[in-house]
Amino acid sequence: MARSALVLALAAALTSTGCLGLFGNKTPQPAPTTATGGPAPGLLIGPEAAAQAPPTELPPKQAANACLAAAKEIDQKGSGPDSVKQAVSLYEKARALDPSAADGVGRRLAVLYDTLGEFNKAQAEYDPLLKASPNDPKLLNDIGYSYYCRGDLPAAENFLRKAVQNDPNLKAAWLNLGLVVSATGRTDEGFTAFQKAGSEGEAHANLAFVLAAQGKTAEAKAEYRKALTLEPGLTSARTALERLENPPKVDPNVTQTGGGKGTPKRMTADDIPNIHELEQRFQKEEGRR
Repeated sequence: MARSALVLALAAALTSTGCLGLFGNKTPQPAPTTATGGPAPGLLIGPEAAAQAPPTELPPKQAANACLAAAKEIDQKGSGPDSVKQAVSLYEKARALDPSAADGVGRRLAVLYDTLGEFNKAQAEYDPLLKASPNDPKLLNDIGYSYYCRGDLPAAENFLRKAVQNDPNLKAAWLNLGLVVSATGRTDEGFTAFQKAGSEGEAHANLAFVLAAQGKTAEAKAEYRKALTLEPGLTSARTALERLENPPKVDPNVTQTGGGKGTPKRMTADDIPNIHELEQRFQKEEGRR
């Protein structure tokens, strides 16, 4: 079984048992056998199981560490809302079992709550963190991005500007600031911020994303072309431009958004690389530098 699959199976068990009763004896024991030397029957299920000894529970600190290990593995390698929910559940259990072992979990939980759209829970995690570290640029960036996700652009810009003031080299904050100010129509400011987050070609591609998400298809195409002129190897820009130039064909038997049957499909942000794809690309570029 692949390691990731094993971790997911472990996580499911941890979630259902509260991280207890999974690691009985620490010393591996030989498989039980019958008097004839053959393998013994497996654990009973049903009324007969009542006579069996219950599994040994881990002490809270060890159980918390087990939850944390599984949560971090899923958090790093999982994808999709189900994986996020599993990671959140395990982080929460770890903190409940042993708050000292789960030090720092609140920071990660806040980001994951944002991912799930549970902004009240995210804010409850951010508030004490911000009180303790009001000038932490990475924390300010996370909070700014949280407000961006909520659609509160003024608050997002406020936190992101504080982030870059405290760390002018924090590229993730410049990227998010570019997204925010561009979304308000200040594309020149947005482009300047994008340039601080990456190359000039990437800045044009990021601006193109914002324009396309606003339905400004012609302007977005022009920006993607500028990006590819400067950097022909920007695969995400090429893919996005192709999607804009060749939108999905319309099924005449299906009613499309904004019109009747056979109406050309209106371009939406779903038809181009989304903000998370842009951030993943940015993180990969950071890893290569």
